[in-house]
Amino acid sequence: MNPKPITASGVDVEPIDWKQRERNDIALAVSALSQIANRNHSGKVFVELMQREHRTLQQSMTGLMLKWFEHLASLNENYYDLRNQDSVAVAKVIMKALDGRTGLSYI
Repeated sequence: MNPKPITASGVDVEPIDWKQRERNDIALAVSALSQIANRNHSGKVFVELMQREHRTLQQSMTGLMLKWFEHLASLNENYYDLRNQDSVAVAKVIMKALDGRTGLSYI
């Protein structure tokens, strides 16, 4: 049994599960993006605000979206329907145009 770590002040602290914390952060971000996507007028505002982000973060966001397109493009017909078939079709075109490349340079 591992004892609880103790800080310099002598206070017991629980170890932080960083992987779970990251997963929780991602779940919140996905939920927020889903809410934004659900509002038809929000795309313009998203683009306006995203263009103000640091260019490295813009590149990272694009890479994240490419990972999503890669996933969509890999789906077979049993895993999508009329509600997202256009997303799958567009993702397949994008992945074909990029020759399957999802990695972007990080400067």
